[in-house]
Amino acid sequence: MSAGSELPVFAVHVRVLPANGFPVELDAKGGELEQLARFCGVARFEFAAASLRVSRWRGGGVEVTGRIRARCQQPCVVTLVPVAQEIDVPVQATFVPAGSRMDARHGDGDHELLLDPEGPDAPEPFEGDEIDVWRLVAETLALVVDHWPRAPGATLDPRWSDVSTSDSPFAALKGWKPPSKSG
Repeated sequence: MSAGSELPVFAVHVRVLPANGFPVELDAKGGELEQLARFCGVARFEFAAASLRVSRWRGGGVEVTGRIRARCQQPCVVTLVPVAQEIDVPVQATFVPAGSRMDARHGDGDHELLLDPEGPDAPEPFEGDEIDVWRLVAETLALVVDHWPRAPGATLDPRWSDVSTSDSPFAALKGWKPPSKSG
């Protein structure tokens, strides 16, 4: 993710949500795709769309569920040939009012915060009455996109591929000799 990248905003007012939730459909166009590509650090997005539902969650929180679909292109890390990547991922995120007892950051600092790496993510705190679901979509895409794609059949030059991944990172320097100093 590029720091300082501006993203489109799609703020959903969450203080009064219908009992069955609020559907949100996002479909990035033109400049939004360019902003998303910069944010995610990819060459370009051909399309990006999300079908989401924003619903009430316990303790005044909000849950966002749905699917994100996108197609991006990145240069192959070996050949620089463009490689397309299809993305189709589920999204599930919970948000709680900042400072609420469910806000994991809230507390006196005397207690450990235990997180299960295999369990669901801790709820994200939010300020005010709105959640920017476009940012959630962008952050999810930035996490799932393959930033180092390899084109089918692309192989490294044998000079660089003969070092085993179990060797020390300095194994490639084993036979290196500094240039001689000539007088």
